Amino acid sequence: ATATGSTTIKTSELAWYGATQLASTAESAGPTNTALVDASHTVTVARYAKQYETTGLASITDSLGMFQNPAFWVQDSIQSSAMTMTNLIAALMGSFATVKGSTGVNLSLANWFDALSALELANVSGPYMAILHPQQYHDLQLALRTEASTSIAFNPATAEQIAVRGPGFKGNLYGADLFTSAQIPTSGGGADRAGGVFGASAVLWADATPVIDSSADALVVDKTLVAMEYNASTDQKMVVTSKYMGVSEGIDLAGVSIITDA
Repeated sequence: ATATGSTTIKTSELAWYGATQLASTAESAGPTNTALVDASHTVTVARYAKQYETTGLASITDSLGMFQNPAFWVQDSIQSSAMTMTNLIAALMGSFATVKGSTGVNLSLANWFDALSALELANVSGPYMAILHPQQYHDLQLALRTEASTSIAFNPATAEQIAVRGPGFKGNLYGADLFTSAQIPTSGGGADRAGGVFGASAVLWADATPVIDSSADALVVDKTLVAMEYNASTDQKMVVTSKYMGVSEGIDLAGVSIITDA
């Protein structure tokens, strides 16, 4: 979204790359015209931010040395940005037309495989990404422990991956990167949670690179702006994190809602 002249990004959807098959055509005859299937989607970028304020006394008594370590603030900002993006996507998970799972019933491996199969049957190319509510993830872990033969298919997240992708990243399960978020919407009058799994083009996102003022004590890491200010009269330090981003639903059939017991 940087330098585009608008906060809204419009993307096109074309039935391209072999989506329309060839038709049987008689010898010496011409094929009829094929209408190009197209659509468009928009994503609006907005600012998401948070602010911390610490005092000189807090820095003096800090036994871990966090308040005086800029690397701590930068790492926190990056993880917060990643988690916020995950939560924005999580809010869309219950909106897909294809639904797997049963209301009032814990998430099972069968539900998980049904969801992945639905994407494959819809010709949705991978890799896939899934976002579940922590309760759904707990139920899935229980199902994995019960099925000992399937444990090898789960690759837990490493500390390095979590540092980059945020604390919600749990690992990869049968080809889908799995995240958790407490922002997963409720369903069934609050009795269920509506997580989901999706492939390319199901969820559209956009972000922008912040512009740093020449007078600011700030830096941009992974398009996340981390700015620091100091007020000598109050002996307070302020750390402000800003991220410009947005998400919206794209191709509905490229996603599957997983609705199971909360």
